[in-house]
Amino acid sequence: MKKLSLSAFTLFLSIFVFSSVAIAERSPLPPLHEEVIGAWKLVKINDILPYHQAYLYITAENMFARTGCNHLFSTITWFDQDFWEIDPVSTTRMDCAGTRELQELLILNTLKSGANISYQDDEKQLIIQESENVLTYNKISESN
Repeated sequence: MKKLSLSAFTLFLSIFVFSSVAIAERSPLPPLHEEVIGAWKLVKINDILPYHQAYLYITAENMFARTGCNHLFSTITWFDQDFWEIDPVSTTRMDCAGTRELQELLILNTLKSGANISYQDDEKQLIIQESENVLTYNKISESN
């Protein structure tokens, strides 16, 4: 099961890298979308530290996430003016229990179309809010 998870993660990262290369060949992206392309680490869920490491990867066309248990994927159809529209989220199907399941449900319920998105350039933070849930991500520097 661990090999399957590692393989899925490697696949997602490969797609992320190849999608990033394609940015130069596409028409200009909206400013907000352009600002948030890259890798992000989840640092808070509703102002509480996450139970497990989770990440978000945004490209010109896609969104990939690691919840601490499963991987998520969606195509971005619109991303500007403080919100995004994404296709229904696809996930891997590992069995999550306890805090992993709770964290995954919070992330899944927040990363969806219509979520309010703000980017704080001075703190390099991405904040995604949907209903009562708020996910706060810090930008992962490109040197890591």
